[in-house]
Amino acid sequence: MGDEGNIERRILFYWSKGYTEELKEAQDYATLPRMINIVIVDFDVFEWDDTSKFHGVFRVSERDEGILFSDALEIHTLELPKLKRQPPKAEWSPLECWGLYLNNMEGEIMERIAEQEPMVRRAMTVEDIFMKNEEERRLYELREKGRRDYNNAILTSERRGELRGELRGELKSKQEIARSMLADAMSPALISKFTGLTIEEIETLR
Repeated sequence: MGDEGNIERRILFYWSKGYTEELKEAQDYATLPRMINIVIVDFDVFEWDDTSKFHGVFRVSERDEGILFSDALEIHTLELPKLKRQPPKAEWSPLECWGLYLNNMEGEIMERIAEQEPMVRRAMTVEDIFMKNEEERRLYELREKGRRDYNNAILTSERRGELRGELRGELKSKQEIARSMLADAMSPALISKFTGLTIEEIETLR
């Protein structure tokens, strides 16, 4: 999250919005789950007494006696610059390893945290493969575009109450995706794989 001002109120806004959306129609308040927000920021937010502190945990409690109001709200903040400024350690915690990874550290530090935390090593490997393979990245982006277009078409149809036109809307969305992929010189066989249209149906869209 970037520094766009009013960070505390923004965090509370998104927490409250997510929490209220959990309560469906006719459900009881007892069904509301605990909501834990994790906020990762690339700027300094709080001034801690402990200068090495970068991870804050916030809850709602009574001012004088510290009695917890409810465990429904818990907000974790990770201030990446504070972690980055810390001197190198012989060993980091798993949370510190992930924070350093998100800080885009390089060289010896990245090698050390990858050796210490296997899941960071796995994330680095997947990221490396993905970034080096342009075709995989291109297919991923096309799949994401297709998914968004398809979901938007279905949502629009439902809002208008066009139940009988739902299938036609789905087909139209797939055809639009197929046309876009044809324009990008994708093969009909590959387009068929991602849209479900037959090769014959795709050929008619040229």
